[in-house]
Amino acid sequence: MAIIYKVTIDPAREENLFRITWHRRDTDMRDSFEQSAPGIKPGENLGQVLHYRLEMGRELFRFLDGDARHFKRALEEAGHQGESLLLHLRTCKQTADWPFELLAQEDSFLLPYRLHLVRNVSDWGQDREIIPQNRPLRGPKKLAWHVNL
Repeated sequence: MAIIYKVTIDPAREENLFRITWHRRDTDMRDSFEQSAPGIKPGENLGQVLHYRLEMGRELFRFLDGDARHFKRALEEAGHQGESLLLHLRTCKQTADWPFELLAQEDSFLLPYRLHLVRNVSDWGQDREIIPQNRPLRGPKKLAWHVNL
């Protein structure tokens, strides 16, 4: 059984600042922090050079990790339990095209070995507050069946 975290990235009050929330699914523990954006520019060609991809993966790791080392602790916890880490990542519009698949720690990418990454690409299935409408109720429509023989 994997250790599951939902990580949400939302824009914060200042430009290039984001609120990152780590939510452990089985214990419902949550922790949030603000983090400035790594040096990623939209539209940049990110996949040309291996060294560049590895450095980009390290920057993204540091971005999600924060000062409290959330990502590192989650990986260590999964490792101690002999489990993989399942990361449900929900990004905001500004970070939607960032290459989180390149997440790396030290000299290796995390996806092939220790991490399962699930990215939400829309808000479908998102928890929402449904506001009731003040309108008259309608009765069921009557259906008429016609059979031609």
